[in-house]
Order: sequence, then structure tokens, then C-alpha cells
Amino acid sequence: MESQVFDKIIKENLTDSFLNLLLAQINIDATIISSEVLPALQHTTLKREVDFLARVKTSDQQEFILHLEFQAQNEKGMVYRMTEYAGILLRKYQIPVRLFVVYLGNEQAKMVSRLPDNEVISGFALLSINTFPYQRFLTSNAPEVIIFGILADFEGKDPKDASRVILEKLLALNLDDSLLGKYISQLEILSNLRNLNQIVNQSIRAMPVTLDIRKSSFYQEGMKE
Repeated sequence: MESQVFDKIIKENLTDSFLNLLLAQINIDATIISSEVLPALQHTTLKREVDFLARVKTSDQQEFILHLEFQAQNEKGMVYRMTEYAGILLRKYQIPVRLFVVYLGNEQAKMVSRLPDNEVISGFALLSINTFPYQRFLTSNAPEVIIFGILADFEGKDPKDASRVILEKLLALNLDDSLLGKYISQLEILSNLRNLNQIVNQSIRAMPVTLDIRKSSFYQEGMKE
């Protein structure tokens, strides 16, 4: 009950005047001219609702999501919790997010507020398989690697010849019929991503393999996907 009363007091007093005071305290030279309180953040990974969330516009034409958390005690790992919120908010609203933890306790505030440099996520590396030479996949002896050659750059090679080379590499591994059937079916499925299914099927039909491969459970299950 006490925490509910506490939350009620906080939320009732979060006017633009109070928010502007917070911005001024951290030397943001702009004032809030409008704010729209947003609904509580709902996500399956969150164990609790955020304290305050609003879409804010400032006098210098900034627009961002303002997220406030109020803490009466120092919480270990708060920086990770706030980072998780930020990622969810960025995905949902796709505008900048400003995060604030307002400490209300009596002891000195000592929560870590910045991630270490090696934990900061500023983006991701984009790897496009269709720019990789398909021969790079064929240097492997792992069938799960070889089959991805069908999605790579054939470097001007006829797709029929490239698919045949990939199949020949699979055959050269001397896998048992069950495993070979599994990877052939996976190869056929992947080939759909490049509209090469017909070409790959023609290459498979020309393979010197036994009928047992096409009867294997892995192959049949793969063909149903």
C-alpha cells in the first residue's frame, strides 16, 4: 500500500514544470513545451512497469521519449535495467530516448549510470552472404557450412554449375545416407531464397546417389517444410 501511495504522489506531480526543473539540473538548455504521457510499457521480459513515460517536445525543436525511474534506494545493476528499457522503447517508438533515474534516498547516490565501453551497443555488423564467394563455403568439410554456398556469390558462374559443385562437395564427404539426405533437403529449402529450387532439383536428380537418400526421414521431413 505504501509503495502505491508513493507512486501516486510521484505521478500526480510530474508536470511540465517539474520535468523542466530536471532538464535544467543537467544543463539541458531547452524547455518542454508539450508532453504526452504514454501508456505503461508492456513487454514479456519486464518484471515491472516503468515509473513515467512521455513523448516530449522542447523549445529547440527536439522530440524524444522521456523515461523517468524514481529510486528510494541504490539499486545494483540499475544501468542494465535502464538499458533494457531503452532498447524496447527505441524499437517501439523509433525516436531518441532520454533516460533519467531520480534518486530520492538519504544516502549518497552511488548507482552506476554508464555501461563500460566494451558493453555499449551502438549498432550491429551487417553480413550479407550474397557477397561472400561461394567457394569460401566449399573450403569447409562441415556439411552445415557447405549448403550455405547456395546463398553466396557465384562470381559469374552458371547457377547450374555452382549447385552441382556444392552437391559434389557434399557427396565427397561420404556421409551416411541419412545425413546426406538431411543436408540435401536443407539445401533445397535454402535454394528457394534465391529462386534456384528448380535448378537444384535438376542437379539432385542427376546425382549418382541411391534411392535410400530420398527415402530417408530427414529428406522427407525437409521436403514438407
